[in-house]
Amino acid sequence: MNTKSERALFDLGLFLIRLVLAAVFIFHGGQKLFGLFEGHGLQATTKFMEGLNIPMPAVSAVVVGIVEFFGGIALAMGLLTRLFAFMIAFDMTIAILKVHHGSFGLPSGMEFVLMLGVTSLGLALIGPGRISLDHAIFRKRTVTTTATA
Repeated sequence: MNTKSERALFDLGLFLIRLVLAAVFIFHGGQKLFGLFEGHGLQATTKFMEGLNIPMPAVSAVVVGIVEFFGGIALAMGLLTRLFAFMIAFDMTIAILKVHHGSFGLPSGMEFVLMLGVTSLGLALIGPGRISLDHAIFRKRTVTTTATA
């Protein structure tokens, strides 16, 4: 980045992307795990995964729900962003291969899931930006020392 204002806008952009992704995944993960937002809950998610021949459907349903719901919360906070963004990108890859592979457009095509997956992968590669807990906790701190004579 050439200027402080460009860097600030870059960080703001990453923050907004994280918030929107977070909202989507908290919503969908909450539906799968807890039946929130008019979702059908863990039993229905397990049964759906059984129908898709997903291995260990009960375990897979819990894992996907956790990745989406708690990963969404982590993305919103910018905490362990690269890890959760990568897991969400993997989750969306499986969703494309198993559920949304018939067409590109909505309502059942892959376009939305593809966008979520690629955006998550981009976050995994770029990182959360400075408006994040990752930056506050894990940024490299330089130690400055002054010479004493």
